[in-house]
Amino acid sequence: TYTWQEGELLEDPYHLALDESLPPGQYELSVGMYDTNTIARIPAFDPAGNRLPEDKIVIGYVTLVAP
Repeated sequence: TYTWQEGELLEDPYHLALDESLPPGQYELSVGMYDTNTIARIPAFDPAGNRLPEDKIVIGYVTLVAP
């Protein structure tokens, strides 16, 4: 992250495999960043400068429906 520029957009796609026994409902999708040397979670802040709970950034919600 030390090479990132302010306002730079990065794409890092992932495929999420969900357990078939997962019940229908709305689930939070969040991310966190880690220091590669210590594996410690890097602090995360909202735009106002407030530290986020658990240093996680909520990027959206996923709704699972019954088949």
